[in-house]
Amino acid sequence: MKVAAALATLFVGCTGRTVLMTGDSWADYLGIPNRVFPEVFEENNDPRTVKNIAIAGSTCRQWADWYLEDLKDAAKDPSVEIVWLTCGGNDALLRLPFCPDSQQECIGKVTEEIKRDMVTIYYAVMSVNPFARVVSFGYDIMGFGGLICGLVPRLILPECDNDPFCVNSILLSIQIGINEVAAHHSNYDSVNLLGSLQEAHCVPGAYTGNPVLSRFSPGYDPSCIHPTKAGYKTIFTNFYTRYFKGSSEKFNATHFLPAIPVGRSRHL
Repeated sequence: MKVAAALATLFVGCTGRTVLMTGDSWADYLGIPNRVFPEVFEENNDPRTVKNIAIAGSTCRQWADWYLEDLKDAAKDPSVEIVWLTCGGNDALLRLPFCPDSQQECIGKVTEEIKRDMVTIYYAVMSVNPFARVVSFGYDIMGFGGLICGLVPRLILPECDNDPFCVNSILLSIQIGINEVAAHHSNYDSVNLLGSLQEAHCVPGAYTGNPVLSRFSPGYDPSCIHPTKAGYKTIFTNFYTRYFKGSSEKFNATHFLPAIPVGRSRHL
């Protein structure tokens, strides 16, 4: 194992170090993530290069199927050190309104599908670049407050009646699912950034990794599901600090959803 790690370091050192952004609009929204994420590396004097192949509106299922070969083509570049995969939100948006079961059962089923697709993506990356690491985080608490943005969760989860705790359980479930995938796959890492924007906007009791689930989050643009440029900067800075600098703090999400076991999170 040590020999493999040494060879990986030597190989990457000769070819550069690349972070590959892939997944949905949280990595591909009006070009904002493509500008802000590299800025964070530059501000930290980090020599890594960022490459973005994300597709707005895409799902984990699509990346595990339609876009899988494109991902493998990009990931096989020997300079790719880390693949940041952001997906799951659109899977929930597309599936939950048509799920005939109870809200909790539907969230559980969708989360299991997301996990299976993430594992498929993980093994595809490993098949072409066994030295790479895959990392995911489960978004942040969304900006569904107010009259207009409040319509979005009412359409997706009518059972919740726009109750923040009820709606936020989806994001928590996705984060727990990512934790579980990371717990069983050695090169998959999980970072919990829930609460980033709440902390930045001084929501009482909130800090990164420990959101206040009874509140929606400030710091979003009119889309209600995408942060402002400043919001992206906050989230990506937290991502960099907790993962790339290696100061991740584990969040015991079972406090809120005890029926779903939480996996272990790792960092670099």
